[in-house]
Amino acid sequence: MKNTNVQQLSGGQRAAVLMVSLGPEDSARVLREMPAREIEQVTLEIARLGDVPNELRQQIMEMVGHEAGTPENFLEGGLSYAQMVLEKAVGGEQAREILTRVQGSVQTTGFEMLRGFDTAQLVNFIRNEHPQTIALILAHLRVEQAAAALSMLSPEIQPDIVARLATMEEISADTISEIESVLNQNVVPVDGQASSEVGGMEVVAEIMKRLDRTMERNILSTLDRDNPQVAQQVKNLMFLFEDLRRIDDRGIQRVLKEVDTKELALALKAASEELREQIFRNMSERAVEMLKEELDLMGPVKLKTVEEAQRHIIDAVRQLEEQGEVTIAGRGGAQDEVVL
Repeated sequence: MKNTNVQQLSGGQRAAVLMVSLGPEDSARVLREMPAREIEQVTLEIARLGDVPNELRQQIMEMVGHEAGTPENFLEGGLSYAQMVLEKAVGGEQAREILTRVQGSVQTTGFEMLRGFDTAQLVNFIRNEHPQTIALILAHLRVEQAAAALSMLSPEIQPDIVARLATMEEISADTISEIESVLNQNVVPVDGQASSEVGGMEVVAEIMKRLDRTMERNILSTLDRDNPQVAQQVKNLMFLFEDLRRIDDRGIQRVLKEVDTKELALALKAASEELREQIFRNMSERAVEMLKEELDLMGPVKLKTVEEAQRHIIDAVRQLEEQGEVTIAGRGGAQDEVVL
């Protein structure tokens, strides 16, 4: 907060600075008069505070009609101060309950604000970090922003980052705090909206869908070589059977040439009505009759069997896409768009 003025603070932040300025005794007396919900909100803001400059403190005090009474240049906020005030206000047991709820929010604050950063600026800052650090940061961005950031990084480290992002495990609080501290000191936020994204295979698949086809191929090729299990899981999530609906009629007709009728019937066993209709309208009347008959005669089938049939068809689609014989809407990036 060293360069912050009172106009830049939210109401909650102003209240937190006021509590710090008043000191534990007076802050506790104020909190006792507040509703429980507001106590928790103010506690969260107090816990998020770093050092509060004397100038800012004086501005807040002037706003509420008090004189600043502390000669120090900085007063310290943080969880320890919040705990001290709460214990005086509501007692030790309730204080611990409130802090337990608040602490998790405090620990992720630094990453949450990343979602409002300029992507190019963020990439410039993280490009020389360890791939695990970069993966951790990307995991906390919006999917679109993470994809944009990944595309700006060196192709040599992209596969490593993707693999780490896909297999991300719990990160220690110390590591998170250290990275947040560096980010807070070196990256300047801009306007943006926060969302809630986490690391893992699903997020990696969503990020990969937003890369251009050349970049996607390069990353998956390296993953196939170095970490085939991760590569296959990501591929499985990048294109699901229902995504066949994103292929035009000509493409569907091309795919059907590669598919056995019995396997197609198995795959359609768990398909949506919309996808079934799309398949039917791209087949001859006789072929549709045979397929529907196969479906009618088919009894209960294990989901695993259906998913295996769907996977075979998906593999055929991906191969046709690689050969340029099938186009999947929404993939390939701007360079693959067609302008009429």
